[in-house]
Amino acid sequence: MQAAPAAGGFHGSLTVIAFANAGGIGADAAAGAATGAPDLSLANTGVGSWVYAVGNDWDTAIAHTPASGQVIVHQRVDTAVGDTFWVQSTAAPNTAAGTVDIHDNAPTSDQWNYAGIEVLPATN
Repeated sequence: MQAAPAAGGFHGSLTVIAFANAGGIGADAAAGAATGAPDLSLANTGVGSWVYAVGNDWDTAIAHTPASGQVIVHQRVDTAVGDTFWVQSTAAPNTAAGTVDIHDNAPTSDQWNYAGIEVLPATN
């Protein structure tokens, strides 16, 4: 017997990002909620690192709007099944150590999941 996608139209999205001068993975976090703006906090991030997060919204096929200082790297608004999949990151490397909050300003009424990682800078 072979593996096969389940019947019923489950969709997804895959984004691959290559990093130069990366030193590994640091902090990670996951979050989800039945409603509200997608929000994820990664504690203890370091100077020079980037934070990337992947999200899915399975209530509505609608574009997500990131908070200031963040960018949408990739977004798939899948109207066939009513889902949105996206990758979001900080717009620049961290300039100070501490907590980084990945946040969307919209939408605020859908169910969502988020998973994020800190990409550490290489050490010389």
